[in-house]
Amino acid sequence: CYPVPRSLVARRFGTHSRDTASLNYQAPQPGMRLGRYIVAPSHFQYDVHDATSPSIVTLHNGRELPSPASLETCGFEIHSGPSACENFRNDAEVLRVYYQEVRKLIRLVTGAKQVIVFDHTVRTEPLLRVHSDYTEESAASVVKQVAERGIYSQKHAKLLPKADIDSLFAQHFALFNVWRNISTEPVMSFPLALCDARTVSDSDRLYYEIIQSTTEKWKADWKAFPA
Repeated sequence: CYPVPRSLVARRFGTHSRDTASLNYQAPQPGMRLGRYIVAPSHFQYDVHDATSPSIVTLHNGRELPSPASLETCGFEIHSGPSACENFRNDAEVLRVYYQEVRKLIRLVTGAKQVIVFDHTVRTEPLLRVHSDYTEESAASVVKQVAERGIYSQKHAKLLPKADIDSLFAQHFALFNVWRNISTEPVMSFPLALCDARTVSDSDRLYYEIIQSTTEKWKADWKAFPA
């Protein structure tokens, strides 16, 4: 996914419903891990590289495709979803109102028997790099982390028992991102752009690490000699 600059959105796509845009792709450095630290460590790190390189791509108007995009084909699709949530910056209201709406939407679109909404983010600034939040490998890790911290059932107003969680994640599961404009005005600056999953080969994928820095506690016994 990628937010597209206003200069591109402001002009018409043209008769072919497409245009070009400059998107920032990750630029790997040989011999170094690709990623970033969530909290920068107190000492210098030379093992992690995080830089992007702009690339010109063809961008199609997703609202004017010959055949609508779908999860089964492109890996994404668009829906009209009016919401009863009045303030998306109020976490309590989002959990109470919007989480329920998202669960209904995912059930409708995917046919899932059970939907768990475990996190949300309100973007105040665009993230100007091409990226994917999950991989087949990381999805299992995310599910494990969600299970370990406990899952609160809005329906039953309590934490789900561990046995229920284990049973749930022993079945077939998938992770989905749900994006929406929370402004009263259309998004004219940096709207979301999505890549057709069928056009990305495995050789084009890069492994990007989000690293949680740790504090090392040395067991050495130190002595000081004050003047």
